[in-house]
Amino acid sequence: MTAGEYAALSDVNARDHFSFGGGRRICPGLHVAERSVFINLARLLWGFNIENAKDENGNIIPVDFSTDGMLPGAMSNAKPFECCTALLLTALTNLAITPRSAKRERMMREEWAQAEKSGVDFSSIQFEKI
Repeated sequence: MTAGEYAALSDVNARDHFSFGGGRRICPGLHVAERSVFINLARLLWGFNIENAKDENGNIIPVDFSTDGMLPGAMSNAKPFECCTALLLTALTNLAITPRSAKRERMMREEWAQAEKSGVDFSSIQFEKI
């Protein structure tokens, strides 16, 4: 079910989350937010291989997927975890998030450049180190 369908349930205990609030104060943009998350996740999966990071010896760096791997609080946030090894001179090694292909990497870099030309500000991101 979508967040909107869950929000419309008469039994409040049947809802799976309250991230968008409830009742009179429910977020009016929950449909846009939910679809935006879907589109962005689909684009990430289209463009990148997402794998376990490996240390300098080639061993997988474990990520705790249990509830112990979560920060305490009302929202579900993962504890910080290692994504890739350290920067060595000018090249990143053992990346856990890599482009699926050279063609897709080229397309993403072209879209990035086009976004910058149209006024999107990426100044806080060091793209060449990604």
